[in-house]
Amino acid sequence: MSRTCRSKAARGRFELPKWADVVKTSKARELPPSDPDWLYVRTASMVRKIYIRKGMGVGAFRKVYGSQQRRGTCTNVFTKSSGKIARYILQQLEEMGLVEQDEEGGRMITKEGQRELDTVAVQAAEEEVWRPRWKANKGCALWSYPTCLFIYVLYLSLKTSLL
Repeated sequence: MSRTCRSKAARGRFELPKWADVVKTSKARELPPSDPDWLYVRTASMVRKIYIRKGMGVGAFRKVYGSQQRRGTCTNVFTKSSGKIARYILQQLEEMGLVEQDEEGGRMITKEGQRELDTVAVQAAEEEVWRPRWKANKGCALWSYPTCLFIYVLYLSLKTSLL
């Protein structure tokens, strides 16, 4: 973890907004996320998705993080997630220098950002200790173990950027 704290992403400025503890992530949700670090996890996930597939913008992330809205006796309907959250995270990542706007639309990873994420991925591969709190929250139910480990190490680097 000390290697992660020394990384450039950790020294960057990722500012938590005032509304982070009260905002809902979608109109399909009733309450805000219970995890106080949810914004860091979402940011790490978004950076990974941009790293894998360039050209993703706010609309694509709204669709990715959307969910089924339960409407009582009516059938469930898919609803998109909040665009403000995706837009804010992308703006913060641009300020950190990890992503930039693509000419064809959406965002793409910068050379500097790719270098940083490659070093984080190497650190994640070397990481042997898995945090039990992360497993207890079942934050990795949808992803494979290496993907979760990558997101977790990136999450730690983003979280320590405030310290």
